[in-house]
Amino acid sequence: MNYGQLKTSIASWVNHGAATASIPDFVTLAEAEIRRDVRVQAMESLVTGVLAGGAIALPADYLDARRFVVNGLPCDYITPEEYQDQTFHQSRENCYTRIGSTLYVINGGVQSYSLIYRAQFDALAADADTNWLLTNAPDVYLFCALKHAAIFLKDPAAAQGYDGVYQSAKDKTNSADKAGLIQGSMRMRARVVA
Repeated sequence: MNYGQLKTSIASWVNHGAATASIPDFVTLAEAEIRRDVRVQAMESLVTGVLAGGAIALPADYLDARRFVVNGLPCDYITPEEYQDQTFHQSRENCYTRIGSTLYVINGGVQSYSLIYRAQFDALAADADTNWLLTNAPDVYLFCALKHAAIFLKDPAAAQGYDGVYQSAKDKTNSADKAGLIQGSMRMRARVVA
């Protein structure tokens, strides 16, 4: 499915002339809600580089960190208040915090880093646009957008109903993705060929 097909589908479900012009708004509102709710492997991204003064600017599509490694060692998150406490700095290493759109590393200096993070899906703009979620779970987009259409049309019963099916679709998408995760550590075994 692409954005154009999604808008057509929303229009046929809503079937109300007053809402048609607002369909792009319903999708935008749905994307904002989905951004807060959906967490799947397809959102994971990796960025590497070198710290600049013990800090890195977060990527523009950053939602949250999965794993942050500096100089080959995993870092633990601390609060900004802990980061500001100079006595805390003396007792801890390999810690970072987020302030605004920057990650700061205790005693980071100029070291290599690797950040695995969840990136937001690209927003839909042109009719031909699509993303992993719209392709693999179009019901999440559709029902969340329909909920916002029902709110626009001042139909609380429909909004509640669409929210229920949206929540179910979102939960199934998150659960199905978690079921596909490889648990434990992987190891290679040598095969002996006689």
